[in-house]
Amino acid sequence: MEVSKDQCSTAKSESNMNTKAGNKKKRFQSGAEKRKKQKEKEKSAEKQRKFLAAFVVQSTSNTEESSTPLHEDKSTLHPDTEAETVNVEVRNEEEFQVENITSKIDGCNIKHLDASDDSKIIESVNVSDNFPNNIALWPHSISGAARDHYLLNRPSNVGNIKNLKVEYADRNKIYYRNISESNFYCFKANGKKEFREWLKFSETTKCIYCFVCKLFSTSNNQTKFITGYNDWKNLARSLKEHESSNFHIEAMFALKKRSVILGRIDTQLAKQLHGQQNYWREVLKRIVATMKSLSSLGIAFRGHRENVDSKRRGNFFSCIQYLSEFDSFLKNHLERYDNAGSGNVSYLSHSVCDEFIALMANEVKQHLIAEVKEAMYYSIIVDSTPDITHIDQLTFILRFVDEKGDIKERFFGFIPIESHDSAYRENVVLENLRNYSIELKNCRGQTYDNASNMSGRYTGLQARLKEHCKTATYVPCASHTLNLIGNCAAEACTPAVSYFDFIQKVYVFFSSSTRRWNFLQKNLQDSDIKNVKRISDTRWSARADAVAALILNYKEIQKSLIEIGEHANEKPVYKLEAKSLARKFDEYETALLTVIWDKLLQRINSVSKYLQDTQANLLKGSSLLKSLTEFINEVRKNFQDIEAEANLMTDNRQYKERRKRKRKYHFDENKGGEACHEEKQSFIINVHNVICDILIAELTQRSTTYNNILNDFQIFFDGKLEEKAFETCVTNLITKYADDIEAHYFKDEVKHFIKYTKNEKVTNPMHMYKLIKDGLQSTFPNVETILKIFLTLPICNASGERSFSVLKRVKNYLRNSMSQPHLNELSLLFIENDVVQELDYEKMIDKFSKLKARKVTF
Repeated sequence: MEVSKDQCSTAKSESNMNTKAGNKKKRFQSGAEKRKKQKEKEKSAEKQRKFLAAFVVQSTSNTEESSTPLHEDKSTLHPDTEAETVNVEVRNEEEFQVENITSKIDGCNIKHLDASDDSKIIESVNVSDNFPNNIALWPHSISGAARDHYLLNRPSNVGNIKNLKVEYADRNKIYYRNISESNFYCFKANGKKEFREWLKFSETTKCIYCFVCKLFSTSNNQTKFITGYNDWKNLARSLKEHESSNFHIEAMFALKKRSVILGRIDTQLAKQLHGQQNYWREVLKRIVATMKSLSSLGIAFRGHRENVDSKRRGNFFSCIQYLSEFDSFLKNHLERYDNAGSGNVSYLSHSVCDEFIALMANEVKQHLIAEVKEAMYYSIIVDSTPDITHIDQLTFILRFVDEKGDIKERFFGFIPIESHDSAYRENVVLENLRNYSIELKNCRGQTYDNASNMSGRYTGLQARLKEHCKTATYVPCASHTLNLIGNCAAEACTPAVSYFDFIQKVYVFFSSSTRRWNFLQKNLQDSDIKNVKRISDTRWSARADAVAALILNYKEIQKSLIEIGEHANEKPVYKLEAKSLARKFDEYETALLTVIWDKLLQRINSVSKYLQDTQANLLKGSSLLKSLTEFINEVRKNFQDIEAEANLMTDNRQYKERRKRKRKYHFDENKGGEACHEEKQSFIINVHNVICDILIAELTQRSTTYNNILNDFQIFFDGKLEEKAFETCVTNLITKYADDIEAHYFKDEVKHFIKYTKNEKVTNPMHMYKLIKDGLQSTFPNVETILKIFLTLPICNASGERSFSVLKRVKNYLRNSMSQPHLNELSLLFIENDVVQELDYEKMIDKFSKLKARKVTF
């Protein structure tokens, strides 16, 4: 062991002093010296007390109490240690380590940790590692500082209660006893039990202790519950005796008094911190309310510059400043902290906004996940589109029936994808379901567009998901189907293609020049539709809107073209184009095609709009498609009605004459066998009938998928179903949904329910389900399950298309550097704004405060 030179020199000096002292007796201090030393200690303690008082704002009501000794109850419990009691306050104050406190004489700035409650604040001030939590390791004599520490930080049990076995010997036999958990409760005569908070155990000594008596024990009162008790055989009797002893009762009274003593430094500090905590909570309430409003509207938060001098600090600061005009509290806060500079907490920074946005989005997502799990059955809706930064974003939506019986389609976020391959998308969908802890086995439906990678029968996404869950019925998007049917009919014949090309040319001609657009607006002053529309292949209602604008303003648009063609200041090239388009309006075929397409597209668009509603179901959708087919068939038969409407639009009644081509006949052909149609008949056969036939054929073919799915559920909606067909439907439902219903009772339950709905005159599946939800779940449990699955089946992925509109609004060209998590958070808050409005301010603030400790200057 090495010894330093200083230690050696010290040892030598001490030995020399001892040698010189010889056998002289040790000198003790006189009484006067002791009193002088005691006064110096008290004076030093008084200085220390005044120094610490600078950190605390004392209330007037507590002045007298704080000036008295804080631990005066010790004199009753420690009569022979009165001198020690007098100095407890001094030692306690000297040992305080108050963290994060800085004192400035002139400004009195105080920095503290803004914790979630007072107890946590007090713990952060007083916790020390010098006092063991294990009660078995406590010293026999508890100092004042230790007593104060354990009063604020109650000891806990150490170890496992099962390891407290004690060995007993009886007549040469060894057996073991252990303490029971019931011993930690006091049972009253009325059967109620109270927890013995004073009783603690330690595996170190395998004993139990009364921590209250141990804190306030004296040399005159040393019971077994202070030194350690482990006689489990007589435990029940000993506990009763100890609880009723005078010393234990006095100790409990002392504990109660000491716990409520006011005027302590940490209590006053906690009060001060609690006041500041309430201040910041009021600030955060206003901030959260503002953020809820902005996020629900999909509005950007930040502005061009975020510094104090900027006049364009963004929507968030604008709203805060607007509120401060009517809120004096917020106005004072802005005056105090808005220009405080870096390093001062104001909770107005963009980082705090981002944290609250993330918190609210997470809370909304957890709410949506809970809704899906409570509903149990759900359907998957996915679609993709590129954003402004050319990242392919896959939208993920789940459809389900909530506890009230309403259909919900909830948005869960955008997922950046790198491939359109069905296998890749399969992995993406499965991974997201796992992340949300949603089981795929409860999936009962899926709907996508008609792309082959999604709807493919063998390798499409729908086929791959069916391999994991056979009950995930694929339903093609009906609105997308109608759009494909309309596009197919628009390209069915040359006159149809030429007609829509003509509409697009009219739009381009007027929209490419403000002067020409003003010509059009002057002539459309009395019209409901004051402009022309362009054609779009992807927008479902674009063709219907373009034709509707044309048929309502047919003569006005033609008049505008004629005026432009005759205007002296117009360029010759545009004059020529205007005259050419005006002549097209004079053609009788143009008026006929306008009437035909208006009739067809308006009905198709109306059906498509209904199918885009989240409350739409398969029964209503299938019925509308069937009725639409019948309507188109009627239009095909009544060409004379189309002619009558076209005659009101134009004065020209002549079909365009075309030169008949003379075909060269072969030597064995009959020259008189070729039919010769006049212009009207040719238009009907080659244009009108072709358009209608294409629509009817496509609708009939594509409706087959919906009818096949609906056939199994017809037992609830078709009152004229034959017995054989009824048996087939029941068998199919039992086979397909064997894990969801009880097969033995299902048939009779369905028959009973059908008779009940006939008496109630209910035919709508939604009304049927709500009828059962209104107290009949136990009567028709299996029917309720089947109807819930039926309503869960989607018929359109319009919710996915609507989310793309949000994507383009949130991530626009000004915000194209937005991160993916932030994009998902803002999109979720905007789309699911009904859930956002129900968020609790207090809950959000509590979660925000628990994330991290925050330093506040006040």
